[in-house]
Amino acid sequence: MSKCELIQNEKKENDNNNLVSSSVPSPTPTPIQGQQANNNYNDPNFDRKLDLVTAGARPYIKDHLLHRIPRQNCITIVNYMLAMQTEVSPSERYRIDTIYKFKLFAEFHNPKPFEEITRQEVIDFLDSLRKPETVDPLHQWQGTYELNRIILLRFFRWLYYEKVVPHSKRPTPSFYCLIRTYAILYLVYYFSLTLSGQFQLLNL
Repeated sequence: MSKCELIQNEKKENDNNNLVSSSVPSPTPTPIQGQQANNNYNDPNFDRKLDLVTAGARPYIKDHLLHRIPRQNCITIVNYMLAMQTEVSPSERYRIDTIYKFKLFAEFHNPKPFEEITRQEVIDFLDSLRKPETVDPLHQWQGTYELNRIILLRFFRWLYYEKVVPHSKRPTPSFYCLIRTYAILYLVYYFSLTLSGQFQLLNL
């Protein structure tokens, strides 16, 4: 799945969710995923599942998932990535990039489980991606911010509404609403001047 396709799909999902967002009750963090993680602590297939979702990634990614974040969050990441592979069949590059971003997010709020993350804590993480104008005069950080926002949005939709299918119908948890987006700037960021001097939208 290309990043451009990701943005287009996200826009469609937001258009659908905006129609029902006002009627979706504020979700209370449920222990469902956490309980599943606890039940999977002794899963004899866990190592195989972890190897599957981290295939192709650098070895430190797997090591950090096992030793730098809570076991519960590691299991949740593995479960989500397996669900993603079934639902959207992401490319290897996108899968590895997504796992890396989850690792950073979990490390940022270590040792808090994903089920207890609040809106402000999501904002705090996204704000940590900002860079001052002196360091990033082209505001390229906004592309990184938006990609992380979308990845986390899809994750929390799954975390709270895993049973809703198809995945495109999952509502946005109310605590995630009204988080600032940079969708337009994100698309502009991925325009690049080709060697022939013409603008072309990169298929990333």
